[in-house]
Amino acid sequence: MAFDFASAGQPLENQVYLNILTGEIHIDSELYDNEEELPKDLDDEKKYILLPHKNDLDLGKPLAINFSYEFLLDDIEEIKSIFHTRRAYSKFKDFLEEKELLDKWYDYECKETEKALREWCAENEIKING
Repeated sequence: MAFDFASAGQPLENQVYLNILTGEIHIDSELYDNEEELPKDLDDEKKYILLPHKNDLDLGKPLAINFSYEFLLDDIEEIKSIFHTRRAYSKFKDFLEEKELLDKWYDYECKETEKALREWCAENEIKING
């Protein structure tokens, strides 16, 4: 959930910090009122790490294009053109719904997001349960 919040909106609009010693999460948002006072030592890299935005892990447009190469190869040029327009992600999902592939997309996106987050945690020496 913390990753989803960090990925809501544009990069850096919602910053989510993980205390790597305690597992506590601290949120600093430009979009929402911060309900808690942030720790004064958030810049201590031995104690806190900033969770990535989905774009940092190539889980935005690159993931959609990879999905398209795998499942919609005949439509790849049309999909690429979608991503050169406003509201591209919404249009992409509409396209997938027409092709009856929206559920397949959501499954793919979930699997790839989990994989990317597990890799990010391993790279940053963050232990996860499960």
